[in-house]
Amino acid sequence: MSAIVDELLREWLPRAGRCERDDRRLVHEDLGDLEDFEIWRESQRARFIVAWTDDLWAVDRLRAVSAELAERRREERRRNDKRR
Repeated sequence: MSAIVDELLREWLPRAGRCERDDRRLVHEDLGDLEDFEIWRESQRARFIVAWTDDLWAVDRLRAVSAELAERRREERRRNDKRR
């Protein structure tokens, strides 16, 4: 891998015990707190990691992001249905 990819992976992959944020990211507890743009960015980062490595956390991250987005869409529909 190139040095740039290695640096991005070091920055983007969470490490247990590095900080509370990384600990929450490891188990995907942070997704509910993220804004829409941040969720999109997380999905793009996870796609990049999956493309360049065989890291299973990134595969799980993509699934967790998809689930969070689906939940947000359901909530939006519920709110819209209540307004009608």
